[in-house]
Amino acid sequence: MASPYHFSLHPNGRCGTIECSKGDLQLKIDWEMSGSPDADILLAPMSLTQWTSGVEIPRDEQLEMLNSLRVWLEDTGTRADIARPTASVDSSSRCMRAGCGESALEGSAYCPLHYDETLLK
Repeated sequence: MASPYHFSLHPNGRCGTIECSKGDLQLKIDWEMSGSPDADILLAPMSLTQWTSGVEIPRDEQLEMLNSLRVWLEDTGTRADIARPTASVDSSSRCMRAGCGESALEGSAYCPLHYDETLLK
């Protein structure tokens, strides 16, 4: 299924914005150039709480938008600090979020959901 979100990168020197749109709704996500060899741009922590019109974005939609942004960045060959450490979980390691109990991602203290939660404001 195609993502309902459309993204475009707008550089301005060593920083810029990624514009996200969904129908008539717009959102600008700030980024800055990374000094790390692991990422091209830095996005986290990101505020995906409301569209520029002021309409609130529910948390489950924020997580969906984050995943769509992650896929779009990968498709464009842009490495960002929002990439998950790995797609696989370590069944012997549990998520450190209190009361969670899910398996943690390899190389992370959190399960996929709670890892994503750490990236959002």
